[in-house]
Amino acid sequence: MAEFTDAHSALEFLETLNNKNCTIVSATENGKKRPATIKDLQEMNYETIINLCDLLGMSDIYQEGKKK
Repeated sequence: MAEFTDAHSALEFLETLNNKNCTIVSATENGKKRPATIKDLQEMNYETIINLCDLLGMSDIYQEGKKK
């Protein structure tokens, strides 16, 4: 997963990733491509949201979630 250096790029990625016209594929252990699962999409979204939180100085959003 790419590490974003600005919020605009991260939000642009999230918009593309979650656009209904986007087809997402994931690689398996043997390198073959397969359609992404909902779990794959959740992981991509979550990693990007954490990156956004860090860029905006709001890491407390995801760190507090770990305390629950």
